[in-house]
Amino acid sequence: MLEPQQSNINQAKDGANFPEMERQIAGLRQFLKENTERTTTVSPCMTPGELTERFHFCHRGQGTPEMILAGNLAAELGHPRTVSRSILLTTTREGIVRPQTVHRIGPDIDALPERPYHPFVQIVLLQLRPEMSVQPYELEQTLYLVHRLPGVMVRSVPGRVWLRFSREGQQNGMNLSIFGSALNAAFTLDFPAVAACESVFVTSGEDDVNTLAVLATEAEILQGRHRKLSLGKDGEATCQESNCDICDEKPVCDNLRNIRIKRRRFSS
Repeated sequence: MLEPQQSNINQAKDGANFPEMERQIAGLRQFLKENTERTTTVSPCMTPGELTERFHFCHRGQGTPEMILAGNLAAELGHPRTVSRSILLTTTREGIVRPQTVHRIGPDIDALPERPYHPFVQIVLLQLRPEMSVQPYELEQTLYLVHRLPGVMVRSVPGRVWLRFSREGQQNGMNLSIFGSALNAAFTLDFPAVAACESVFVTSGEDDVNTLAVLATEAEILQGRHRKLSLGKDGEATCQESNCDICDEKPVCDNLRNIRIKRRRFSS
């Protein structure tokens, strides 16, 4: 199972901070290993040229808005009425991220079970060049492929993602492997600082989303989204606030603690 990890920040030459998440990536690798029988991997995935020729994938800023309404809906993942996570993991170490690779745990969009809402996790792993600068906000914008892949509509709030696939897109062959290929292509095209990109999708249910929740929260702490929190050597979150009763980060700490307690009970 995923284990808590320690923070480590690499300082780029021009002053930009890249969170080093080698141990979080190792935890994800362990999760994939434990679920090998349920995992589908595509490597190498489609190139930018192939995506453009077949699916009309376009460069940043060149697409057109697309609205996928209920009558044209083939599949939906991460609806706000269910659980979802969007996770970005970064490292500057070579050989950790597997370029041009997409993993899927659970069914693809054409084989989802008959139910109204489907839990979903989207994870993007990036190898960044330490000598080059990139803004975290710009990286996050690329996570959602806004108007760049016809047949897919992505909505987001921090830490979550909501995907809709159109009927026409599905009939043309659109699936999560293609969506992951487009994510990998977008990051490598948009950012010279990105040396490699790898994508992981989880559609197997709420239990797996909750298993990955600790990894998601740790990544957010390392990215500075929870400014009062840091990760200690034992992997426990520590807070600068001395009074937990008035701390706005208390729900995050409590959630991490509860998930770890449940995990220990399950593994014991």
